[in-house]
Amino acid sequence: SRLKIFVWSLIGLSVIGIAVFYFTVIRNASSYEFIAVERRDVTQEVTVTGAIKSASAVDLEFLTSGRIVSIPVKVGDTVKAGQFLIALDGRDANLQVQKAEAALAGAEAKLRQLKAGATSETINELENNLKNTQASADASISKKYALALDYMDSAVTKADKIMTSMESDLFSNKNTVRTDFTLSSSQVINDVQTKKTFANDAVQQIRIFRDNAAISGVDQGVIDSSLAGIPTQLEKIRTLAVSATDLITSMTPNQSISQTTINTYFTNITANRSDFDSGIANLRQIAQDIANQKAANQKLVQDAIDALNVKKEPPRQVDIDVLEADVKAKQADLGSFMKQRSDTALVSPMDAIVTNIPFDIGEIARINSTAISLISPHALEIEANVPEIDISKLALGNVVQITIDAFQNENWTGKVTHIDPAQTIVDGVANYKIKVAFDKDDPRLKSGLTANLNIETLKKIGVIAIPQYGVSQRDNGAFVKIKENRQVVDRKVQLGISGFDGYIEIISGLEVGQNIVNQGLKQQ
Repeated sequence: SRLKIFVWSLIGLSVIGIAVFYFTVIRNASSYEFIAVERRDVTQEVTVTGAIKSASAVDLEFLTSGRIVSIPVKVGDTVKAGQFLIALDGRDANLQVQKAEAALAGAEAKLRQLKAGATSETINELENNLKNTQASADASISKKYALALDYMDSAVTKADKIMTSMESDLFSNKNTVRTDFTLSSSQVINDVQTKKTFANDAVQQIRIFRDNAAISGVDQGVIDSSLAGIPTQLEKIRTLAVSATDLITSMTPNQSISQTTINTYFTNITANRSDFDSGIANLRQIAQDIANQKAANQKLVQDAIDALNVKKEPPRQVDIDVLEADVKAKQADLGSFMKQRSDTALVSPMDAIVTNIPFDIGEIARINSTAISLISPHALEIEANVPEIDISKLALGNVVQITIDAFQNENWTGKVTHIDPAQTIVDGVANYKIKVAFDKDDPRLKSGLTANLNIETLKKIGVIAIPQYGVSQRDNGAFVKIKENRQVVDRKVQLGISGFDGYIEIISGLEVGQNIVNQGLKQQ
């Protein structure tokens, strides 16, 4: 029947599918060769070829001129790195260093002193200084005020003297000009009499100011007020004296008053005016002196107060900063002078042999002239060019395994001693020149021999690693093939360094004990 035919057809197709799966997957999977994932050391190397050459000589020069005073080595001597070779006269340089050291020590001491704060003895000294300054200020101003009182007494005396002289010569009573004068103008009489009234009042005010000042004793405010008021009143008397002079000048002789008498009046008032004017000037000068003395005293006292407060208070950061900056400047000066001193002596930069000394003791060495020549005791070295793709892997001191074409089945060791910072173009490709020093001298080696260098640039101990032929590189990463559920599938891995022995580090993606498919190397 049709149903039977359908069932048998379905069974046949299933059998065919199972057979295809077996022969294409399971059978094929079992036919792969596998490699074990293991833990091992991986050493990265850069391999290049170079040539043996004579080691370069080193010419040492002074950075300053001077007279040579010491040469403790001679041509042919073997010297060690850091050994003293030749020196200039360094007395001036030593003196500069000593001065700089002293300046630095002083700056550091000031900084320590500021940070430490003042001692009790210093505080007491500053407090006593403030007391003494205040006492000295008080004494100096007291002297000025005592002199001011003397000048007031003198002013009162001179005011009385000139008033008495005018009243005696020109007035018949207190305020009236004598009627026996013959004058060219009556207006001058009225002017003098008016001013005489003001002058009489001024004399009274002067006496009041003087008495108040004397009674006040040490009240400087009262004395200041009197010093300010008295000159104003004295000016009124002086104005009267000027008008009195005009009065005398306008007089003409008559039967009762001769020209000689008129001249005497003029002489008397002129002399008294001169003396009177000096009294006014003295009062004004002493008032200015007192003001100046007060200002000077105030500054002296304030300075003493500030000095005391500075010591009592903790140091301000700004003051510390200033002294710290000074210390740094002094340190820089010392470093500069020490560098100048070091420039007066040459030391060997390496173990070497002295090949030339073109100077004798006492001669002058100049800048940019060779003072001594050296050559490495390792007379031979290897120069090689490293491609730019590998130069970043190298470092000074890398261990180098060396073979030389001329000596089959022999090996030497050395170290990378120099890597040029600038590129060298070889056949249109950027390379970097390196130098390798032999660990041991070998008299059989000659300049020009070809040397093969295996430079150990990095070594990792006990990392997960597989042979490089177990890895396939694609655009989207590195892959290995592993067997999962009887099928071979791709597994993405992260690679580390590649070893010289064909193994490559696996950073992630595999574990020790797994097996991967051999994708490249045919095994027998």
